[in-house]
Amino acid sequence: MTEPRRLKTAKEEYGTVIFFPGETYEGHEVPEAGTGKGFVLFRMAFLLDRKIDLEKLRALLGDGTSKLTGCWAGYMAELERLLSKNLGENKPLQHIVCMKYHTEK
Repeated sequence: MTEPRRLKTAKEEYGTVIFFPGETYEGHEVPEAGTGKGFVLFRMAFLLDRKIDLEKLRALLGDGTSKLTGCWAGYMAELERLLSKNLGENKPLQHIVCMKYHTEK
């Protein structure tokens, strides 16, 4: 008896930019690199292309994967370090983590 064929699914990561208050959708992007640092570089290009004021950034939202929330190489930590370096001041941001990702498995 032969084993049934399984469909392969492609994983696609993306990031969405939403402004609050008002929940204004600015857009989304699909990063090329699968690392926190790659995601940051892609996100920064997205924000700078749209002339978004980075000083008004207050919070980051993501699922609970280490790629996004890891304290050393996660997207949120990398973005905070990059903003602190470029703005010349410590820029702590609120980290909002969606736990639904963990219940989907």
